[in-house]
Amino acid sequence: MKNIFEITWYGRGGLGAKTGAILLADAAITANKFVQAFPEYGPERQGAPIKVYNRISDDPVRVHTAITNPDFIIVIDPSLIESIDFEEELKDGGKILINTDKTPEEIKTKMKLGSKDANIYTIDATGISIKFLGKNIPNIPILGAFSDITKMIEIGEIKKHLHEKLITKYGQDIIDKNIQALEAAYSEVKQ
Repeated sequence: MKNIFEITWYGRGGLGAKTGAILLADAAITANKFVQAFPEYGPERQGAPIKVYNRISDDPVRVHTAITNPDFIIVIDPSLIESIDFEEELKDGGKILINTDKTPEEIKTKMKLGSKDANIYTIDATGISIKFLGKNIPNIPILGAFSDITKMIEIGEIKKHLHEKLITKYGQDIIDKNIQALEAAYSEVKQ
């Protein structure tokens, strides 16, 4: 499993974690990466807690299990923070991105980190989403922040896939608003 970058998303149904993971995977494919994107949840209903996973690699990905020790954790719904055991789950030196209007220092006190060495980032993805889209769908701002933090997938690739994957369903006006949200998050992430 060397050279595989693993990501776990924590969210709730309806906030776009699954769509965000799929868009990230699609953008990674055009960057000539091998990818996986898959959800893990029980009864599917809006508002229920879910986990979604991504694997990104320069080599074929042959493992097909849930991710138990990710390099990167994304928390789309900050109400889930206290239920996540970051010390147990995250790789040492891993990165955590949290959708919140608080600073990393403010949010760290609510996290179960123990002695874990982690880089914590925050982005007000909900605020950005509401500003540009008029509703709480923070997945696209999260992708902008992820692109800025990791430099793994260029923001241009994400923009391209937003257009290709969502244009038929949502139309150009919504795509333009999502791109504005993506760009705003790219420049506003805090460490």
